[in-house]
Amino acid sequence: MDDHNLFFTGYQKKIKKMLKFEVISFIGRIFSPKIRLSKNKYIQIGCGSSLKANFENIDFYPLKLKDINIKNKVSHDLRYPLPYKNKSFYGAFSEHTLEHLYFGDAINLLKEINRVLIPGSIFRCTVPDLKKYVNFYEKKDTNKFFEKFDSGAQAIWNLTQNYQHLSVWDFNLIKEKLLAANIPFLKTKSHIIPIIIGDSKLCKKAADELLEKYKVYLQPINYPTVPRGEERLRITPSPLHADQMIDDLINALKFTWKRLKLNKAA
Repeated sequence: MDDHNLFFTGYQKKIKKMLKFEVISFIGRIFSPKIRLSKNKYIQIGCGSSLKANFENIDFYPLKLKDINIKNKVSHDLRYPLPYKNKSFYGAFSEHTLEHLYFGDAINLLKEINRVLIPGSIFRCTVPDLKKYVNFYEKKDTNKFFEKFDSGAQAIWNLTQNYQHLSVWDFNLIKEKLLAANIPFLKTKSHIIPIIIGDSKLCKKAADELLEKYKVYLQPINYPTVPRGEERLRITPSPLHADQMIDDLINALKFTWKRLKLNKAA
């Protein structure tokens, strides 16, 4: 049974699961260092199984024995202060994480992210957008992502009650919470430039190569954030990027596209 089906029970809260979660968190916090020193310049919060090269990948303690010795992953309960000194990272990334926290815990996490970032750094955050689900419910959105739902109610249920979601977000709410966490952001129309690749593996491979070889970080956007076949890299320019940086980015993209034989614009 698909995990978005109304009768799927895999994510339902049960006392045994909740107790296990809290016990693992308690034991993990006892034996984990309060402060960690990282050699990485960037941090990914709520990494899951998607571990990024040259990033400090952090997520909850392993719930299965086979996951205990995973390399390049820091175990931590994100409801508690991040185990790093102030101004430790040049950038942070979080995808589909805030909605798994209650609002109070999410705000505290945003404040912690702001604390560990060096001033002028970029924080990129992705959450399911309530407005898109409401538009689908009202039959105003025909995005392919929603084709798996039989009804608008099923889509709303997936957003609000499935996948262990504890909070719901839209642009205005996340803007409000960023302000509450003293995280500055540009109050302009979207400046995001998507580069369509159309394959999740190639998308990740291109992002990794750009970072490892050229020290350029572009966020890979894969399903379920976008429909399958529309995987992309996301360019987010800012006033901190000088002309030379942009030229370096274009050259890095050219070499990467050529080496990986990616599709070019017609």
